[in-house]
Amino acid sequence: MAAGEFFIFVEGIFALVAAAKQAGYLVIVVTNQAGIGRGYYTETDFHRLMKWVGEQFVIQGGSVDAVYFCPYHAEQGIGQYKQQSPFRKPAPGMILEAAEKFSIDLANSMLIGDNISDIQAGSAAGVGKLFLLGSDHEEAASYRAIKIKNLAAAMAQL
Repeated sequence: MAAGEFFIFVEGIFALVAAAKQAGYLVIVVTNQAGIGRGYYTETDFHRLMKWVGEQFVIQGGSVDAVYFCPYHAEQGIGQYKQQSPFRKPAPGMILEAAEKFSIDLANSMLIGDNISDIQAGSAAGVGKLFLLGSDHEEAASYRAIKIKNLAAAMAQL
């Protein structure tokens, strides 16, 4: 199977990332990857996919500065991957690690997520602007997240 064979990009992501880069933002991906922990695919498979994803962003005029991932799952992980982790969202570990490494001012940063756990992690880390994409989750407001239906709404905030 080729990297990206079954991968679908969210509509508008290339334009958003290109605009974010032009505005001087770092673009950092933070993603839970319980599929690794459950044995569905390997860390090598994930790195191969992320290399391909990064290449697609460059082709489209943007770039991803870093990818942080958490392969652990406390209940359904297998072997070394069956553990609690401060990096698994909704915990803020991946965001805090990226902020430290890249000297990111989280209060002046934005996070776009498609799951309430993304918003919870961003809120716990102190990210200034939180956007919940394509969800009508009632909890979003309690985390001061703005619900958006598409990425153009987030682009207007750059």
